[in-house]
Amino acid sequence: MISCLGGAAAAGDENGSPVLGAEDCVRIALERHPILEAAAADLGGAASRVRQAWTGYLPRGSFRQTFTHLDVPVESVVRGVDLNGDGTTTEQSSQRFDFHESTFTARQTVFDFGKTLDQIRSANADRAAAAADVENARADVTVTVRRAFFEAVSAEAQLRAREESLGQEDAVTGESVARQESGLAPQYDVTQAKVRAGLSRLAVIGARRQVALARERLRTAMGVESPVDGRLDPDLSLRPIALRLDEMLAAALSGRPEIRGLEEKVRAEERRAGAIVKDFLPFVAGEASYGFTGRKFPLADGWSLGVGATLPLFDSFETGARLGEERAVLAATRARLKRLRQEIELQVRESFIELDAAASSATESAQVLEVARKNLDLARGRYGEGIGSVLEVSDAHSGRTAAEIASVQALAAHRIARAMLERAIARPLD
Repeated sequence: MISCLGGAAAAGDENGSPVLGAEDCVRIALERHPILEAAAADLGGAASRVRQAWTGYLPRGSFRQTFTHLDVPVESVVRGVDLNGDGTTTEQSSQRFDFHESTFTARQTVFDFGKTLDQIRSANADRAAAAADVENARADVTVTVRRAFFEAVSAEAQLRAREESLGQEDAVTGESVARQESGLAPQYDVTQAKVRAGLSRLAVIGARRQVALARERLRTAMGVESPVDGRLDPDLSLRPIALRLDEMLAAALSGRPEIRGLEEKVRAEERRAGAIVKDFLPFVAGEASYGFTGRKFPLADGWSLGVGATLPLFDSFETGARLGEERAVLAATRARLKRLRQEIELQVRESFIELDAAASSATESAQVLEVARKNLDLARGRYGEGIGSVLEVSDAHSGRTAAEIASVQALAAHRIARAMLERAIARPLD
């Protein structure tokens, strides 16, 4: 059992080896990808900021305890005999005493022209934007995993085609040697067959390297630390599209999480600007206190209760500057939202064109592969009858291998283009 599966269930082949499909890899990635963990943490922070904003409606309390030791200088007048003066002298001394104070204070905002409400609504919009960011991160991880999966499937299919071609080249080489020893073929056929077999071996080495790299890219896309050791499901079948282009465009503009996230950010910044405007207005707050004061115990107690209104007069234009900054940020976010809609429309149209071209390429490459297989059968027959040469067989092998690789690449490109289009419209195509 491959270590990266964890608790995920995967099908097995006839040998008991686990088989991973594209959706199996997506499920594993969505369970443990670090990017999603970071997005979830950001969402938790946004939720905490909502709770912080609500505290503006709640009373605030504090307790203050002070102890003061005073050493106060005192000047006293002493009367006595002073023949040259007025008969008085002064004397310096100090008076020392301790002073204790314990105070409980509570403060409650009574009316602030909706400033706290704007802050709460802004925080709620930020939380909704963070939730959209989580959804967007999930969509990005999904399409990245699907692309890496089908690239890995394509690389493994190309490796199988290269290995099969190598086996056929080795068989042709052995047959050429036997025919040359029997005097039915020239030495040139043998050397040419060996050259073709050597080139096939080099191609196999390169194909194995591509498979190893594709597996590593798939592991990184899934966000797992263990190697992806399971066998990949080589399902590259063509699937029809049930949506029209106009339906795709409408689905993208209404369902893309990036758009919803920026729309929520616009709302949040509008509310923040509204809260800053309220800083120009007065606010009313109630305050109550109860405490004990005195120089020695037991201390005398006392309390106070009142309501006060505060009117801002001048803050060195700080509030106006903050309001100007927030309005500039709001204008920039609105412009980015407009640009994002344009870019998403382009993504949908490009993905639609790519998928259509990939489907046409897959159909055409399947027809080319069928012809290449028939051509290989004809070359083998001619060579077996002694009327063809080893070059014909080698050329036919090369043509069939190239056609197989082109077909696999076209099918993989079709599945990748389908995944990209589903990402662009934020919904399945089925």
